[in-house]
Amino acid sequence: MKTCLYGVMFLSLVALIGAAQESVDLTNANMSASLPCQVPNAAEGQMEEYLNPGETITLNSGCRFAVRMRSNPTTGYGWQLAKPLDEKIVMLVTNDFIRPESRLMGAGGHEVWIFKTVGQGAAEISLKYVRSWETNRPPAETNVFKVIVK
Repeated sequence: MKTCLYGVMFLSLVALIGAAQESVDLTNANMSASLPCQVPNAAEGQMEEYLNPGETITLNSGCRFAVRMRSNPTTGYGWQLAKPLDEKIVMLVTNDFIRPESRLMGAGGHEVWIFKTVGQGAAEISLKYVRSWETNRPPAETNVFKVIVK
């Protein structure tokens, strides 16, 4: 009987730790890392990260910045550009999936897209969350980031 009780207590503790970690992950997902790029040609390591679509991103020309969105490739979904970028203003540098710290099978992570401002003006980064083989279906989600380069 004690063994069964200890097993239930252990599983309850594992579930509680998992819920706490998810809560921390959700909190972290809503906070942006901020290392502002104040001047053109700032050090490569200085980059702001944006998490909230709809917010206006205002930077100088020559700055790198990142947008981060939740993603789970185990479901077949991934983020894609919904429209071509205005490459006179902003260019895509790279994008990558960041795995979660959780070892749970099928756990989602984040996609981080890094861009560089190259010219003055206003542009939009329009992204869609889709399965690449489902061409006749609307995106599961869309995000638009407005960029102003001074």
